[in-house]
Amino acid sequence: MFDPRVPAGQQKVEELPPFPAGFRTTSWSPDGTRVAGSANRPGGGVVIYSVASRTYEEVTPSGSGPVWLPAGRRLLYGSAGNLMLVDVATKVTKQVFSAPRESLSAPELSPDAREIYVVITNPQSDIVLAKLTGGGL
Repeated sequence: MFDPRVPAGQQKVEELPPFPAGFRTTSWSPDGTRVAGSANRPGGGVVIYSVASRTYEEVTPSGSGPVWLPAGRRLLYGSAGNLMLVDVATKVTKQVFSAPRESLSAPELSPDAREIYVVITNPQSDIVLAKLTGGGL
């Protein structure tokens, strides 16, 4: 972490303590005290880093791309084709959208958090088998 208001030559970069699987940050909490991200392992996992205590808390065992909702109590994240919501205090999760045969990108919220943007991709493809006749190409 670093303070972008400080000139480049005077920057002091603060490294985060290591997280066992690695940690990919995606969203600052609205009050600026925590950073949400994903564990860098198969299946992910929603993780919160506390700036004050310099500690991690694993909120869910799977999922990726968490983003904070404005009140700073819940996170929206993707998990196995589902869009999930988790209360970080109770760790209770709720499914808010499902696209089980597709994959979802990390969610993005509109500034007022009334709309969610997510890219849905379908990994299905068509295979065409052709037989050439009459001498080939």
